[in-house]
Amino acid sequence: PTCTPSRDTGPPTFSPSTQAVVIHALLRGTEEDLIPLEMAQRLGYSAMTMTRAFDELEAANLGAVTTRGRERCLRLTGRRQEIWSKAQPFLRSPVNKRLFIRRAETGMGGIRAGLTALAQYSMLAPPAYSTYALSREDWKSLRQRHKAVEVPSQDPDAQEIEVWSYPPALFAERDIVDPLSLYLSLKGDGDERTQASLDEMMRKLGW
Repeated sequence: PTCTPSRDTGPPTFSPSTQAVVIHALLRGTEEDLIPLEMAQRLGYSAMTMTRAFDELEAANLGAVTTRGRERCLRLTGRRQEIWSKAQPFLRSPVNKRLFIRRAETGMGGIRAGLTALAQYSMLAPPAYSTYALSREDWKSLRQRHKAVEVPSQDPDAQEIEVWSYPPALFAERDIVDPLSLYLSLKGDGDERTQASLDEMMRKLGW
C-alpha cells in the first residue's frame, strides 16, 4: 500500500491510523515491539488496517518489521527525537475541520484542544473562546443530540470545534489533547507567540 497523497506537491502523508501508531509509540515508549492485533485493540482499528500502517512505516524507513512465530512485529528505530524529526514530512494536522458553535450544554464530551490546550502546556494566555476536539463520530452525535448550529467566531457565546481524523481521546490526558497531536494541529499557525509556546511545550517532553 502507498501513503495517502497530500493535497500539495510535498511528500505523501501517513494515513490517520499510521499517524496514530507513531504517536502511540512516541508517547508510550519506542522500546517495545508492536503487533498488529494488539495495536488494533489499543487504537480501535482493524488488524488489517494496522498491517497496512506497519507497511507505511516500514516504507518510510521509520521502523523495522520482523516475524516472531506467526506474529508480525514492528519496532520504530532510533531515539524518540530522531523518530519524531524523521516522521515530520509524513505527519499532518489531525484536524479535518474547524468551526464555531454556541457553547454546548455540559457533557459535550470534547477534549480541550487548540490554543485552549496549548495554554495548559505553556505560559500562553488562554484564548477568548474555548476549543474542543471531537472525533467525526462524536461530532455527528453532538449535532444530532444538541442540534448544534454553526455561528460566526465573533459570537460572544461561540466555542471552537475541531473535528479530528482520529479520536483525540486516544492519547488525551486530563481531557487535554496530547502534545504531539497538538503540535501538528498548530504548527502552521503563523503567530510568533503560538510558535514560541509550541517550542516550550516540546522542550518539556525531555527528549
